[in-house]
Amino acid sequence: MCCHWLSCGSWRFVFLLEAAHVKWHAYEGPDTVENGLAMEPTLHKLFDAGAWSLTDDRRILVSADFTGSDEAVEKIRSLHGRPLRPPQQGMPLVSTEYIRWHREKEFGGVFRHPALSL
Repeated sequence: MCCHWLSCGSWRFVFLLEAAHVKWHAYEGPDTVENGLAMEPTLHKLFDAGAWSLTDDRRILVSADFTGSDEAVEKIRSLHGRPLRPPQQGMPLVSTEYIRWHREKEFGGVFRHPALSL
């Protein structure tokens, strides 16, 4: 994701990404590519709050209980069911072990069930 600003009469792009642990570092989630996602800060906060998670096949899963401004709800719900972008060639996928930790309460997850229908 990116944002832009007007400077000296021309548009410039600034990339605003954060690295998010899928299985939180505080719960012994490792600092590995298989346990990380790059995302914009707002999506990172919502991911950590359980407003969205991932399916085992790495599609975005949005909580039916997610509330917020009309704009925020529309933005997050528009991502529901969409696949993650694949990693760069030669890089590993996000591990389903960590995805399940984030999504499923029995593994410690934070996702707020139920999910919207896929």
